[in-house]
Amino acid sequence: MLDARSLGVAVLQAAVMLVPFGAAGAQAPAKAPAKVEGAKAAKPRKVGGPVLAVIPPDAAPLRTVLVSADGSRLVRFTEDDRVVFGLVADYLSRDKKQRTKNETRYRYALKAPLLSPRGDLLVARAADAVLAVVDPSPRQIHQLRGLPGVGACGFHPDGAQLATSMRDGLVRILDAKAGKPLRYTPIQGTAHHWVGFAAKGTVLMTAGVDKKLRFYTYPDIKMLREAPLAGPVHRVAIHHAGTQAVWAIGKQVFVHDVRGEQAERKIDLDAEVTQVAYSRDSTQLGVALVDGSVRVLDVATGAELHRFAAHPDKTLVCLAHAAAGDHVVWITAAAGGDIVFWKDPKAKGKSSAKSKKKKKPNKRR
Repeated sequence: MLDARSLGVAVLQAAVMLVPFGAAGAQAPAKAPAKVEGAKAAKPRKVGGPVLAVIPPDAAPLRTVLVSADGSRLVRFTEDDRVVFGLVADYLSRDKKQRTKNETRYRYALKAPLLSPRGDLLVARAADAVLAVVDPSPRQIHQLRGLPGVGACGFHPDGAQLATSMRDGLVRILDAKAGKPLRYTPIQGTAHHWVGFAAKGTVLMTAGVDKKLRFYTYPDIKMLREAPLAGPVHRVAIHHAGTQAVWAIGKQVFVHDVRGEQAERKIDLDAEVTQVAYSRDSTQLGVALVDGSVRVLDVATGAELHRFAAHPDKTLVCLAHAAAGDHVVWITAAAGGDIVFWKDPKAKGKSSAKSKKKKKPNKRR
């Protein structure tokens, strides 16, 4: 195992404290955009029916939203570099005060953010090209210097290891919190658009700029196989059991068996696909289209189960599935718009199960 010195990786000894909004030294909040005479303000979305909750737009336009793989945390980013951590369960609460009670707000310029499976770490590139690991609980940023040319990052399912792909095709495995290098993985030949883990962390996957998807055993890193890609792939959704990988290119969705035991399937749609996401039980696949609509497909057959006009004529920056308490929801967000929690009509919450039990007639003695 190589140590930090031999790799030329300098990790800051002291973490840089994030400054919460309102604290001394914090940057002044961005002013709300000036009203344009004659322009119509967008009507706030109403809660009701399939819409369970809405996070309205902040003063600055929404840039992107991340939801942790376990569905517990949500992080939103605005164009003025604000980062807001929150809990999905809070946003679905009927108590308005509870919705923002546990929010933590910071300001830091981050690029290409990636959230850990439990939402306790956020990895991104900072404005000065330094890989920053944000830990929201103690309000710290660990800045990892000496990591030039980081192209893609992917968390291991345990949330403790981070795969970082370098521009020369080398993959470095880091301790996610400390930033200390654990090992080098010399994968030759190409840089990568995407890197991640499947099969519960026993398979390392890479999507190369040479349009090839490669599979390696982990942690010993032995080539399993490779598969051709129809185009560049920057996002891959992994089945919660780790047995399938899904991505979109143009108007097609590709469903790939990680083990290589089944042939790759293609699902054709009538518009360009911008986002894909599995449901919590991985029986459904959410697909966001370029027109702002979302279609939910059956994973096994590819048949459409239902659809909804999430954000008409807007580009979705987030599509995720989560469960909190009695609620099972699809979460959508549009650039410059709101964040919406949609009731999943195929899922049954705990409350419905309890009500059914209560309706059972009592047996007479």
